[in-house]
Amino acid sequence: MSIATSQTVIRNHIVTFKHYSKDYLEKIGQEAARYGYSQPTFILMRGISGAGKSCAAHSILDANPYEREILKASADDYFIGEDGEYRFDGRLIGEAHNSCMEAFEAGISNGVDIILDNTNVKQEHMLPYIVAAYDAGYYIQIVELTPPLYLPEGFEDRNLHGTPRHALERQLYGWERLDTFLLEMVSVYHVLPICH
Repeated sequence: MSIATSQTVIRNHIVTFKHYSKDYLEKIGQEAARYGYSQPTFILMRGISGAGKSCAAHSILDANPYEREILKASADDYFIGEDGEYRFDGRLIGEAHNSCMEAFEAGISNGVDIILDNTNVKQEHMLPYIVAAYDAGYYIQIVELTPPLYLPEGFEDRNLHGTPRHALERQLYGWERLDTFLLEMVSVYHVLPICH
């Protein structure tokens, strides 16, 4: 397994950036199970559409050595019909996120491990989840799929749901770095886009 590592200083905190292989994502899942064995684990996926969040989430789900119940919550799930087809309707995005939060809260109530698979571009999108998990005593990890500096031609073809280029650009240019207080609360993994 090859891992390239670099370090940077953000507000006097050293943050290690690692570029992980698929095997290493499975190791993240194993670490979550090991450290969270006596407490439930919450893994928040973070990345623009097409970065490989869903693929990474499935790799982590596959590495469940203790075979604990894991809930995968996503606003995208709201748009999947009974036939398994994805049909996005932008007018229902608020309802989709409410449904995702309800599933997450049910997971918290049941004390199961949870993977949240949303873009989480802004901190305000993640904070309600992180605070609820923290208050419930969860071990928290953020798996951040490093966004590109710009959108290469054809990047919009990578995402599973046909997100248009203008929406991807809005996600990319609205991307927020994690504040120091979040870095102190959670384990953060920076992952290059994979699975494409």
